[in-house]
Formats: sequence, C-alpha cells, structure tokens
Amino acid sequence: MRQETEARRHKNVVYFKRGELDWVLQLTLGAAASDGAAIGEVFYAASRVKESERELGSWIAEWTGLGERIEAVAADCLARGHRVSGREAFLRAFNYHRVAAYMIRVHDPSYPAAVARFRRCFQRAAELFDPPFEPVAIECEGSQLPGYFIQPGGSRQPRPTLIFVGGGESFAEEIYLWVGPAALKRGYNLLALDLPGQGITALEGVKYRADVEVPISAAIDHLLTRPDVDPNRIVAAGVSYGGYATLRAASYERRLAAIAASTPLLDFQRLILENAPWLSKVPAFAGEAAFGLLGRIDPFAMIVYEKFTSAVGVEKPSDALTAFRDWVVEVEKITCPVLCMVGEGEHASFQWQARTAYERLAARGKTLRVFRLHEGADAHTQSNNFPLATQVVFDWFDELPRSEK
Repeated sequence: MRQETEARRHKNVVYFKRGELDWVLQLTLGAAASDGAAIGEVFYAASRVKESERELGSWIAEWTGLGERIEAVAADCLARGHRVSGREAFLRAFNYHRVAAYMIRVHDPSYPAAVARFRRCFQRAAELFDPPFEPVAIECEGSQLPGYFIQPGGSRQPRPTLIFVGGGESFAEEIYLWVGPAALKRGYNLLALDLPGQGITALEGVKYRADVEVPISAAIDHLLTRPDVDPNRIVAAGVSYGGYATLRAASYERRLAAIAASTPLLDFQRLILENAPWLSKVPAFAGEAAFGLLGRIDPFAMIVYEKFTSAVGVEKPSDALTAFRDWVVEVEKITCPVLCMVGEGEHASFQWQARTAYERLAARGKTLRVFRLHEGADAHTQSNNFPLATQVVFDWFDELPRSEK
C-alpha cells in the first residue's frame, strides 16, 4: 500500500517519507514562483510536523499557525501603508491556511472555518492587485459558479483568455498560484472558476456532474459578453479532475480554440478502479469497515476519497463506482487542438489515460508531452515545477496557427 500510494502522484520524494505529504509539500514550495510561499517559512513548518501521527494533527496545527503569523504580518504591513508587502503576505497566508485544510476531513466541524480562513486571505490579496481581481458568479441552471476574472494591467483591449479548471480537491483561489502570473505576463486574461462540486460549491451542497460541458459552456457564454475577451482565442486548461473537465467540454463545445489537459482523463470510473481496486471486491455491507481500514493505512487517501464521494453525493464506498459510471469522454468528437500532458512519476493509471486519449484524438494539432524525472516535473499535474508546465502550455497555445485558435 505504501509504495502504491507514493507512486500515485510522484516518484521524486524529497522530504517526507509519506509520499502524499511530500507531494503537498512540493506543491506548496512551487507556489513560491507566484509569491505564494517563502521557502524558509515552508521548511520551518515542515520540520515541525510529526510525520508518524495517524490523524496528522501536527500538520494542521503547524500550517495554521504559520498562516496566522503571516496574516498578522500582512495586516501590519497594510496598517503602515505598505500595499505590495501586505498583498504578498496575504497571498502566503492564504496558501499556508490552504495547506492546513488539505488534511482536514470534509465532515470535520472545523473544515468550513478553515476554508473561510484561506478564502478570506486570498480575497484580501486579490483586492490589492492592480487591477484588482474581479469576483464573478456565473449563472448555470439555477446555481452560481464562483470565481475570479483576472486580467493584465493596461488597456482593456480584447485579449486571449484562459479558462482554468483545477483538481477535484481544489478551490478557484489556488488557481492563481498555479498559473496566474504566467498568464498575465503573456497578456492572457484568466478565468479561475469552481465548477459544480469543486471548492466552495461543495460546501454549499452543489454536487459534481458528469456533463461538465454545461458549466464550461456557461463560462464561455459569460466571457463572450465581455469586450476585453477575444472571442476567437478562448482556450481552456485543466489539471487532474480539470483534465477530465476540459477534455469532456471540448468534445461538445466548439467555441474553445484549444485545450491543454494534465492529465487528460477519459474514463473516471476506470481511474478509480485502478487506484482503489478494493472498491470492486468489497461487498456493500463491508464497505464502511474497508473504508475505516483505509483511514488507518493512509489517512490522506481517506481524506481525498471522502471529499470526492461527498461532492458526488454518495457516502458508502460501494456506491462510488456507480456514481462515476457516466464520467467518460468521447475524445473522437474533439475538433480543436489538444495538448495532453502527464508526468512520468504518476501512477500507471494516469499514464494509460493520457496516452490513450492522445491516440484516440482525431483533432488536428494534438500533442503529447511527458514530463520527466530529470526535469523536476514528474509529479501529477507538474505540481513540482509550475514554471516549466506553464512555459510548455503557453508556448504551445501561442505557437498554434491563428486559424486554429
């Protein structure tokens, strides 16, 4: 179990022996490229985490404490008139509070307050950018999809615009740390969005839906009302769950000029089966006992699993496979260029999904990019090397012939 878990997201473990803790640590360090972390602060907090703890209480305490300290720094900077320093500190505080929340179970009474803390810090930072990030609430079949429209400074001329979809555990706020500065430097607008079941929508009772093309089409409808968006250069990118969402959307939505997916997922049920084969073998009446055993063996895997099953609307492990039965993509229907990305440190199930999606694509301009261990980008979603990942994505978008964008 330990080896399988460690290989699931990356191979190159650099600090924690438990692979998933190390993956989150590398994700946190990666945010330094976007002013969302300071390396010294990160390693100090990590050094105080008791890795042997089953419930990871010291992880939550150390990252929360760091977030609170940096939040106080941010407030002090603003009080003394240092706007840029306050913005940067709020951005780091947001990230540290977010890292703490990774290890809180979704049904824990403290989870909503933890989410509110990191969202508050991000929103304070967002107000201090020039121009400020614009909160949006996109209507979709009676509900609202929250997020942010982020644009470069200067003129409000029509620009290429990136819709970015994060992973199943992610919030719209953390998208800025992954791709925001890279998009703005290259003259792109960025729409960072929570789809149904993601981020704050999950806490509001909104569930995942297989037909994610519907909310993404609603997002495109919104973008097309804006004079600062070039209607012919709307592109999408997604990581993890977002790789499924963007791939599925492109199979229906012809207004997308191109997409980049890391990892492109075409069969979610198969992915779950290959990562948790016990789900198909454990009888329904024993499902909860098996889930409890999983929690003792790998608390982080249990936390991730609970967040997914809660957001999809099931509670019993035996119901999970049925819930994801319709999460499939007919990639043969996609007509726009597609960049398929995968890290060589990812679980074999992700490797199969990426390569199979690429092979089945009939779209012109398809590309497969495998990130290697020696590039420091072997992890799932390239979370250990955001600068390389964003360079590859935006260079690929920009090199497409204009007729294809």
